[in-house]
Amino acid sequence: MLDNLMITENYITESIYEEWLKKIYDYLQACAAGNVVQMDHEPKIKRLSLKYTISENRLYRWVSSTRYVRVPAVKERRNVLEYVHDGHGHQGLHVVEKRFV
Repeated sequence: MLDNLMITENYITESIYEEWLKKIYDYLQACAAGNVVQMDHEPKIKRLSLKYTISENRLYRWVSSTRYVRVPAVKERRNVLEYVHDGHGHQGLHVVEKRFV
C-alpha cells in the first residue's frame, strides 16, 4: 500500500530515526551480531526493544501477535500522514489507525 512512499537508499544513518529509536535499532543490531555483552545498554532500551525487530535494514514495531508495521523514517512521516489523510479527511484516530494496519 505504501510502497510508493518508500525511499530507496541506505537506511543505516544517524538521522533516520529519533535518538531513542536509533538506540533500539543499535541494540537490535548488536543482538543480531552477538555483541550485546560488549555494549552498555539502558534497561529502558532493552525493554522497549522487545516490541521491535529489524528487517531489510528497517525498523518494524510489533502491533499484534501476527503483525509488524514499518516505522517510517522521520523524513517519510509527513508523506505517510498526507497519504493516509488525502481525500479522506480526519475521521478520528481509530479510523486512521485502521488504514495503517
